[in-house]
Amino acid sequence: MQIFQKIKALRKHAISFSICAIFIALFVTPTSPAYAQYVCPNGAGPGEKQIGMTGVPPVQYPVCVRVDAGAVESEEDDSGSKWPGYSPIAASFMALAYHSDTSSVWESSAHMTAESAERRVLDACAAAMGEGCALGATVKGVGHIAVVRDAMGITWVKGLPFRSDDPRAAKREAMEICANNSFGCVLLREFESGLVPLDADGAVDYSENIFPTGEARRHIWAFTVRPETPPAMQWQGKAWLVSGQQNSEQALSQVLGKCRQDSGKECVVEAFAANGALVHIKNSKGHSQWVSSADSGSVKARVSAVCSGADMPCRIVAVYDAATPRLEVVDVAD
Repeated sequence: MQIFQKIKALRKHAISFSICAIFIALFVTPTSPAYAQYVCPNGAGPGEKQIGMTGVPPVQYPVCVRVDAGAVESEEDDSGSKWPGYSPIAASFMALAYHSDTSSVWESSAHMTAESAERRVLDACAAAMGEGCALGATVKGVGHIAVVRDAMGITWVKGLPFRSDDPRAAKREAMEICANNSFGCVLLREFESGLVPLDADGAVDYSENIFPTGEARRHIWAFTVRPETPPAMQWQGKAWLVSGQQNSEQALSQVLGKCRQDSGKECVVEAFAANGALVHIKNSKGHSQWVSSADSGSVKARVSAVCSGADMPCRIVAVYDAATPRLEVVDVAD
């Protein structure tokens, strides 16, 4: 999410939208022509039987074979194997692309190269959203990419290789990132590695795409910014607010430019909201603060969640919904 990386630099806070992909390669050697082994990250499922583990502790994976209920264990059929062998870790890559202005994501798995997986999702994202698409995660081998969405509709992504001692690590870390930086976090989807045949033909495309159907819904943004250093007296106690725009880069550039032009100072992001509202509050000491809310109806609950301890009670000064187009200067003097 390029827009949030820019916000991070501007705010100089520890809001992290960066995504870390860790790569790992293991190898599975089939031992039976009748039952080719493959890694089954979540253990045996319908029509499968777990026969052991592979890997080096603590990074180990269940190994399964295909079984047919009531079938006799035959050797090989006319094609050479009754249960074709698959290995999602032999030469398999998965990737996910996102765009800051939508909750939609584009995922593709079972690619022979990382470049192929990344190009597939970036091209699909660009076809739907235009410029501004970026990679959220790339994973080699057996792994997961977890996508978490906060109450405002912003997505938070984490891709990790599978670990037998922490099989839901990607989900857990994605939830932690969201919870540390936002609110109302829920798991949207957890993508798993695809399967590539052990005897994969380089000319064959084994990949699987999971793309959004229909038109991607765009967020509507609101941002507040302030001068980074004390401005002239007439601009002290002021905040610059923009809202009602679906292009976050343009909205941020517009409000930062206005703040810089008025104050003569470099400006930084104070707060932002997607699809909801920005709430200006003052705590018991009279200090101003901005709170993001998912919608106008949940403002009081959000303020109660944010305002605690010595800050209580907090007073709501104004509510600015993200949908209303505006570019204005707001008085936030203590």
